[in-house]
Amino acid sequence: TQNLICYDDDDGIISLSANGGVLPLQYQIDGGTLQDQNFFDNLQAGSYELTVVDENGCDTSLSYTLTQPLQDFVISNFSLSDTLGYCVLCYGDSSGTIDIEVSGGTYPFNYFINGSQDSSPTDSTFNNLVANQDYEFYVIDYLGCFSDTLTVNCNSTPEIEFAVSNQVAPLC
Repeated sequence: TQNLICYDDDDGIISLSANGGVLPLQYQIDGGTLQDQNFFDNLQAGSYELTVVDENGCDTSLSYTLTQPLQDFVISNFSLSDTLGYCVLCYGDSSGTIDIEVSGGTYPFNYFINGSQDSSPTDSTFNNLVANQDYEFYVIDYLGCFSDTLTVNCNSTPEIEFAVSNQVAPLC
């Protein structure tokens, strides 16, 4: 028997061991179809009614509950380089920094940006981000559970634009 590894997944397994009665034995979960195999897989968290039936139709049942982690594994927050809410301080720069926080999951975590593992895989801070680019972040925990995906635009301050105004020659 295996409880769920990741929150809200469907990787639970119930394996039954039975003896007695008249062989062959058949197995049933939640009133479904009888089967010869003594295990049920791809199950979600929850309670299941398990039944064993022998050749004579005699049966016995029990209830079993599969559990899962207490909370979902999510990126719960992120912070940008600067307290003004910008990822990059100057337009066109590549000095952006984003730090992400996760809740749930099992430590240690591996951090990914745009589908690739970060060069410092266990560091939640991503540096050298380019202004006005979109970045996707996700995290994989020790058990192989995936967090949700966070998409952030690495915004910057507006470009400084200026021009020299026409000069009028002095009349002398």
